[in-house]
Amino acid sequence: MPENFFITISDPDTPPKTNTQKRTSLTVDRTSPDYPHPFGKIPALLDGDVKVFESGAILMYLADKYGGLDTPAKRAEAGKWVVWANASLDPICFKEDGNGRVLGTGLADDPPPLRTLDALLADREFLLGNGEESFSVADVAVGSYLLYVPLFFPDINTLPRWPNVQRYMLQLLQRPAYAKAFGEGTAQQLQNVVSRKADSKLFGLF
Repeated sequence: MPENFFITISDPDTPPKTNTQKRTSLTVDRTSPDYPHPFGKIPALLDGDVKVFESGAILMYLADKYGGLDTPAKRAEAGKWVVWANASLDPICFKEDGNGRVLGTGLADDPPPLRTLDALLADREFLLGNGEESFSVADVAVGSYLLYVPLFFPDINTLPRWPNVQRYMLQLLQRPAYAKAFGEGTAQQLQNVVSRKADSKLFGLF
């Protein structure tokens, strides 16, 4: 989970640019009434006069405007995964206390939703199907939460429990856009973590 994530779009015909900065160097005044998030939180997006907050809403807005979600059926097909990622996958990936502090990751266990996701990915490259044209905002939402786990918990060794999820994560890491957003070094580091083979003790073999 990035410390700060603020997006501005100055030209509606140009894809959005992102600006990520450390909290200590952020120059945006999040207390200003002009800031896109009414609660002064992040992430937030400003597109001309349009203000959007919450990551899921931002993803759907950008996909709607730039990604061809031009029918209710297409919006629903992608949107259900964005909502699932925020509402269900996030608390699995990151266990928090009552104050919102992350205590660990549920991926260290064997949560049933991960088994279901693994089964769904058995015959498809991306969440909405196969082929590059099937890559969508659904994969951005779900993949982001999954890939934040090895970023924050590099000792994670349970991913081989879900081989299709593991393969899916590696596919996303190898996309040029991921390396562009997070850096080549981070992308390669996470590929090494995600591709880690199963520990024999993980499956009770000694």
